[in-house]
Amino acid sequence: MSNSSLASLSAKQLKKAALVRERLDKLQAQLEDILGVTATPSAAASSGRKAAAKPTRRRRRKFSPAARAKLSAAAKRRWAKRKAAGKTTL
Repeated sequence: MSNSSLASLSAKQLKKAALVRERLDKLQAQLEDILGVTATPSAAASSGRKAAAKPTRRRRRKFSPAARAKLSAAAKRRWAKRKAAGKTTL
């Protein structure tokens, strides 16, 4: 919107426009979160918004020592079975 058209609006209309803009910005942010897309700095600047923060990486889940032991034992059993069968590749 240009400044001349903003000047012709009433206070009530300006408040309503500001509320609509906030809702649009929130919905845009939600859409970007769902799609895993971040706003480019140029797109954010042209729309008058700040650039989206760099998304944080998810931490890898850690196996408990008991779970690691189970996985190790299962792998060793598989390898022993293959070795006994005379296979050279897994």
